[in-house]
Amino acid sequence: MMTRSTFFGIELGKRAIMAQRAGTDVVGHNLANQSTEGYSRQSLYLVPSSPFATPTTAPYNMAGQLGTGVMAETIARAQNEYITNQIRGSTSRQARLDVLADTYSQLEGIVDVSSDASLDQLLTDFFSAWHDLSLSPEETANRTALREAASTLASEFGRIDAALTAIREQLDGDIQLMVDTVNRIGADLAAVNHEIQKVNASDQVPNDLMDRRDALLLELSSYISITSLIQEDSSVFVTIGGRMFVQDDKFHGLATSVDTANSGYLRVVYADRRHLEVTAIGGKLMATLEARDQVVPAFADSIDDIASVLITEVNNLHRGGYGLNDTTGYDFFTGTDAGTIAVATVIQNDHRAIQAARDPSSPGDGRIALAIAQLVGSQMMALDGATLPAFYRAVISELGATADGIERAGQSENQVAAQLGTMRESQLGVNMDEELINLIRYEQGYAAASRVITTVDETLDRLINATGLVGL
Repeated sequence: MMTRSTFFGIELGKRAIMAQRAGTDVVGHNLANQSTEGYSRQSLYLVPSSPFATPTTAPYNMAGQLGTGVMAETIARAQNEYITNQIRGSTSRQARLDVLADTYSQLEGIVDVSSDASLDQLLTDFFSAWHDLSLSPEETANRTALREAASTLASEFGRIDAALTAIREQLDGDIQLMVDTVNRIGADLAAVNHEIQKVNASDQVPNDLMDRRDALLLELSSYISITSLIQEDSSVFVTIGGRMFVQDDKFHGLATSVDTANSGYLRVVYADRRHLEVTAIGGKLMATLEARDQVVPAFADSIDDIASVLITEVNNLHRGGYGLNDTTGYDFFTGTDAGTIAVATVIQNDHRAIQAARDPSSPGDGRIALAIAQLVGSQMMALDGATLPAFYRAVISELGATADGIERAGQSENQVAAQLGTMRESQLGVNMDEELINLIRYEQGYAAASRVITTVDETLDRLINATGLVGL
């Protein structure tokens, strides 16, 4: 016949109480972190403890092994690596689009076409002033108006050029800050890896540390595209551009260096291989490089093309004319591009030096002024056969179309991110109703286990205190 300890029932009840108490603690932890960003729901897995079997000479009399209660096997963290990786990829794309959208918004603000002082309007005013001068070349008012229109136009070119340079410098400063942030995240990941490995070495599950690891990976992916691999010990191995960034408790960071071939702006390199430039795509950091070195310069080149063609064409005609003070051979503009264009000093000092006449002996001759005025409708080979105003409008139209496309892509990516977030929350997040149901279940289990102990205690009390007292 099988025998067991007199206090076996109390031990069984104690195990049940401890298991239900652990379940209550896990539920409480979930509820406390219901609003914590990136928190993954945790679940307690209960299993029967090892059954009790006493050696006996009559095993055929045993109905079976006697259970010894319940035990908490593990506290597991809800996870779905597919969704997690999808969210990181979406975050990287979304961050890139946000930077580009902000850059295009700044460019559109610089060349506000709705303003009366827009470059398009100032070009029109400039050529109109030449046309007015061609009608009355001797009128001081016309000459003064032309000089003012030209100065205002040149100033606008200069303002746009300075604003574009300021945007590039701002983006360049942002790059250093972002590299510092990426390195900070890398150091934090290496530290978390070390803590995860220590916990795993003690045969425990580092659930909260793994949440911290995933949160850091998500933050990192918002700055630069990464490739990550979860190791068997739950630490993460991260590469950037094919080179190791974080492994175990070590990380090899990024750095910046001055690029003399790019106006002294910063380039992003690997800290341990400064001759190698980081070529990873995606994220804020790489989008900032793209905006600084491609988006803004491309727009600046178009504005420079307009200024350069304007300078060349006007000067070619102006040099062949004559002013009221017999000047000839002078350029109307100086400079070569938007950043350097200016009205020639000789004209700034004396409006009579504007060479509007083709015939030096005829002060009323305005044929040069008319020829310059007609440039407004001339197709320029240097502008792909477009006129100056048409080319500018095409540049602005392309700018707006690209900005709209990026905005739409950003909205689409936002919808994808929202859907992924909803999927993650439904599968990995904390559901208040489910947790409250679990809380009630553990509470009832705790009460039942307590009742078992009370019953065993009463039985033992009866056995100990009442045995042998019959008839007394």
